[in-house]
Formats: sequence, C-alpha cells, structure tokens
Amino acid sequence: MVNCKYKTISLNNRGVALYITYMVLLVASLLAAGVLRFIASSTRLTQHKAGRIQSYYLAQAVTNWTLEQLRTGALLPGQGAINPIPPQFPIPPQRPGVVSINIGNLGAGTPDPNTSAVNVVIRY
Repeated sequence: MVNCKYKTISLNNRGVALYITYMVLLVASLLAAGVLRFIASSTRLTQHKAGRIQSYYLAQAVTNWTLEQLRTGALLPGQGAINPIPPQFPIPPQRPGVVSINIGNLGAGTPDPNTSAVNVVIRY
C-alpha cells in the first residue's frame, strides 16, 4: 500500500489479470467465429461446384442418349419436347423440370433436310 495525501492506493494486480483474461477470451472468440464462417462458406462453395459438375455430366448423358435414340429411330426428327425424361438419368425428385430436351427439324435451307436440332437444357 502506498499512502498519498488524499487516499490510500492499493497495488492489487488481480483486476489487471481479469481484464487481460477477458481480452484474450474476446480475441479467441473472434478468431473462432472467423474460422467457422470460413468453413461454412467453403462448404457452400463446394456444394455449388459439385452441383455444377453433376449438371454438366447429366447434360452430356442426356445429349448422348438423345442422339442415340435419334440414330436408332426411337425418336423422330422434329418431335419437339421429350417429356418425361427417361428414368435412367439421376434427376433429383425434389427438382422436377431440371432437364428439358427439345428436338427440332431444321429442314429446308440446310445441306441435309433430315438434320435435327437437339437442345438440352439443364437447370441446376
């Protein structure tokens, strides 16, 4: 204890230690919140990228299937929209209408009048 003219000052360091402990906890909490936010953001980006990759390969598969059906005569040129989509494609049941196939006949003005336009649209 130090005696001054007006009051006694106590040199007690326990209050300083409590303040430092609170500051360390605050910094640690902020760092933990930042790491958790980064992890959540990375998870969303990964799921989005996986959806895009799945959509790309689904479009390739549907296009190949459509071209094979046209080649074998199971589908006709100029048939228009194909609905429903064949069951062998992994289309999520909670997302109907995610794939649409449209076969149009280009006809006159093309080198081959039997030429068809195949339009595959994937919404992911």
